[in-house]
Amino acid sequence: MGRAERVLMRGRRRAEALMIDSCRIRRPTGRTTGPDGVVTTTYDLIYPLPGAQPPVDGRCRIQTNDPYEQRPEAGEHSFTVVRDILQLPMAVVVVRVDDVVDQVVSEMDPALAGRIWRVAAPSRKTHQTMRRFYIAEVAG
Repeated sequence: MGRAERVLMRGRRRAEALMIDSCRIRRPTGRTTGPDGVVTTTYDLIYPLPGAQPPVDGRCRIQTNDPYEQRPEAGEHSFTVVRDILQLPMAVVVVRVDDVVDQVVSEMDPALAGRIWRVAAPSRKTHQTMRRFYIAEVAG
């Protein structure tokens, strides 16, 4: 293993050490209509996968992106879309655009609990120390 690989592996270990939050990631698979006529989205659990090798605890880290807010309007309602960054261990390769991130547990920032994000795009580069995904939260 060359110097660059050793430095990268050390960086990955250090990045994972900072991932002290946990989250759940689900993939929309379809819709069902209940007897009352309510349409509900169905999901498959993507992360953490039951029985998978580490990381199995859903470790993650959420960071604020550089300001990137949008104020779209739908009908007569305007809302704000805020984009953040989800950081995951490099071993997590199953996340795709439109997956849903929720059930965040953070001892450092309890305000992350209850929020729901949609994966908007991956971030790619050669020497990644973690998987990064742009995630969008609809607020207001």
